Amino acid sequence: MLSQEMPIPKSRSEGVLTFVFASIIILFAFLGMVNLCNRTALVSSSLWLVLITIILWSGSKTDGGFRKYLANRLGDLVGRRFVDAISQNAQPGEIRLGYKLLGHRVIQQIIAIEAIESIAWYTGQATDITKRDMNDWQVRLCVDHHDSDKSAKKRKLKHRKPDQDVYIIGPAMRKDLAEALGLSLVTFLRDAGAKLTQGEIPTSFIRQVQGRSDEI
Repeated sequence: MLSQEMPIPKSRSEGVLTFVFASIIILFAFLGMVNLCNRTALVSSSLWLVLITIILWSGSKTDGGFRKYLANRLGDLVGRRFVDAISQNAQPGEIRLGYKLLGHRVIQQIIAIEAIESIAWYTGQATDITKRDMNDWQVRLCVDHHDSDKSAKKRKLKHRKPDQDVYIIGPAMRKDLAEALGLSLVTFLRDAGAKLTQGEIPTSFIRQVQGRSDEI
């Protein structure tokens, strides 16, 4: 069995925002429960607890369960993110996304090498809105999900790639940093067995399949 690992950078500002958001949620949830027990500010406390419940439910649904949601937020806050690759008998295997915490490795996502469709880096919503570069470039990993129901739902919502899931690798950053991270990830995945080739645009690499490339 062969194994390789690549660290994924984190944004300190995003970690601080996660901490502040979590602190506010916990504090006001506690105060809301105290108010309900003391039968004071019943309406506002109830509405706040309902809002918190909706936020947690939505996050849990997106992440695949409440425990996974909490684990992901813990990783955002204090974990050291990484991607590793495991192959057996010199055959392409899989990559794993996760984080390290207190000597433990928490695996959040396992992806087959052959399911990797593309790697690309693009600007985010802030640049789209302001029409100027806001240093919000993100590296995106597109992966086949092989779920016909999910594809059908995405087509109804007019997703550009209904047959793929998109994973954001690393924080939003300047273009040069995103390019460096993207190229490092491409090299890492190629070493792990992924067959990626330059796309039509310089910020994309796409899967090579039987003499042709998937469209980005």
